Amino acid sequence: MNLLDREFNISIKESELLELLRTKLLVNQPDKFAALIMGHLNSPFATTQLYKALQGLYPVMNYNVGDPIYVKLERLADWRYNKGKTLALPGVLNETYIPCQIESVNPYRENSYNVVYRCVKAGQSESGEDSYEIQEKSIHSIIENFETVLEELEKDKQNNT
Repeated sequence: MNLLDREFNISIKESELLELLRTKLLVNQPDKFAALIMGHLNSPFATTQLYKALQGLYPVMNYNVGDPIYVKLERLADWRYNKGKTLALPGVLNETYIPCQIESVNPYRENSYNVVYRCVKAGQSESGEDSYEIQEKSIHSIIENFETVLEELEKDKQNNT
């Protein structure tokens, strides 16, 4: 593991974060403004992003809209699918990873990537399209031969319509 890729969990008291906000914000009423921001923090993810931003660290997205990627089926809404039929669809890697395409990116959400992909829903016999929001750590890899995978998926789509 690269030493620069290690992740640290930092614990910070609300009073300490509030003081950081008061000292970093250049506004007329920093106490009120800091309290307003603190009132909107509704998750550890949001608090972590705010803390990092106060230190000059902002979200970096490593994938973009339109990127073809592989995602492990269990990282998608797999309870909605017929797993055996979905894993038998064209383009599936190692009977595990589903070909997806990034539809949207929101760096301010914990599940930052919305992906679209083909699957066979439970109780169905034919494939269809679905979408799901995932975290970056759910992405296995970029699909190198995406044109070929796309052609196979289009053929399957045409066969099911």
